[in-house]
Amino acid sequence: MPLSVLLLCALAASVITNRAGCGSDAGRPAWYDPLLRSADETIERAAPAGHQPEKDTVFATLPTVSCLTDAPFDVYLYASTRSHAMSTWRVRLFFNTTALRFEGHSVSSQFKASSHTLDVSGVTLQTASLACGSTCSAGQLSAVTGDAIF
Repeated sequence: MPLSVLLLCALAASVITNRAGCGSDAGRPAWYDPLLRSADETIERAAPAGHQPEKDTVFATLPTVSCLTDAPFDVYLYASTRSHAMSTWRVRLFFNTTALRFEGHSVSSQFKASSHTLDVSGVTLQTASLACGSTCSAGQLSAVTGDAIF
């Protein structure tokens, strides 16, 4: 999904963290790739190890460290479209709304502005079309085609 969701931890912290609000990066998981924890719009992003694009059409990355209360963190969502261009999307992100607070979201510039709807179990986010509309170039379509579309 071409989407970054900003959440805020609303529970009391039980971990030792650094001044930035999130703990030190003691060890990264096998899937870790800095591009998967970035809002960079590169089309050179690869899906993480273990991701099976023929079965797994959406995946998300979370922080690899713990965070303090009131420390914001991003959840990056990606879509796997294989050889098809993604022209619109809708995603439902479930989370404990008493423990986490939705702060906002951003989307890839390839898409028109998105909207969100909050409720007691999470947030629904969606966009209606590509920014280029019905006159997209081959390059614009390739930017929304692949195994890790942000």
